[in-house]
Amino acid sequence: MEKYKNIKNRLNVNIDMYVCEAGEGKYIMAIPENMKNNAEMFVETYNSGGRQRESYAENIQDAMAENGNAIEKTLMDAITEFPVVLPIVPDIKGLPDFQQLSLESVRDFKIHEKVLQCIEDAKIRIEDITKKTVQEKIFLNGYSASGVFAQRLALIYPEVISRCLIGGAAGTIPVPTLRIEYPIGIKDYEELFGKKFDIEEYKKIKFGYYVGEKEEQDAGVWDTEGNMFVDEKTQIRAPMHDMSFRSLTTPKEVGKRQRQLLGQTMSERYKKAIEINKSIRNRYRRDNIKRSRS
Repeated sequence: MEKYKNIKNRLNVNIDMYVCEAGEGKYIMAIPENMKNNAEMFVETYNSGGRQRESYAENIQDAMAENGNAIEKTLMDAITEFPVVLPIVPDIKGLPDFQQLSLESVRDFKIHEKVLQCIEDAKIRIEDITKKTVQEKIFLNGYSASGVFAQRLALIYPEVISRCLIGGAAGTIPVPTLRIEYPIGIKDYEELFGKKFDIEEYKKIKFGYYVGEKEEQDAGVWDTEGNMFVDEKTQIRAPMHDMSFRSLTTPKEVGKRQRQLLGQTMSERYKKAIEINKSIRNRYRRDNIKRSRS
């Protein structure tokens, strides 16, 4: 662990920043001087913005650079009483899409396990430095690529997440259905993660989603089958944050089934997926009320 920076944010709060190592991965940890006891840990994975590098060491340098990613803005504008952890997820030329937790990244590289290691290691370090406790469950945040990562990590490890706020990733909201494979559904969940999907823990997570009002302003170059550069008559809208059509992050057949079940446009799927997840959550609440009355 190395303390590499101290900043004073716009709220006049001093924040110590560290770069730490956990297993094969590294992460940035930020601790405000007035961190409260039993604080909720804020976690957001590093988003390279598509700037692929030749090595993980370069990714680390980018993440640590001033204004290198969203963590600096978050620290400057909002952080006062809780710690921030930024697992540095690789974005390396020639390798799968780790930053959106693609199928290959979990199946072949176990990126989710490396991120969980960072989260668990950070809890220990923060409590050791501050002599204060950190809540067991985290606040998971993300926008665009890190938003896609966040909602997929919540599917994998629902037991470690209390709240999850996601922006610009509405085209691929997961739903716990056995009709679609990962990263949208849970059909192959046990095969990939060696455990049963914990629906009870998943229903406890408080999710929040936001999407730009002009997300679908420009038509994409896709058709309903997921083919690119098709005739204008068969094109459907597929904006930048509609990951359903990008095979690097969502396998083509999975994206196709997702669109068949939840809607062809991002807005249709956004609304339908949230409706499904809300209904699951409401059933959970009703079941709890019934159990408490019995």
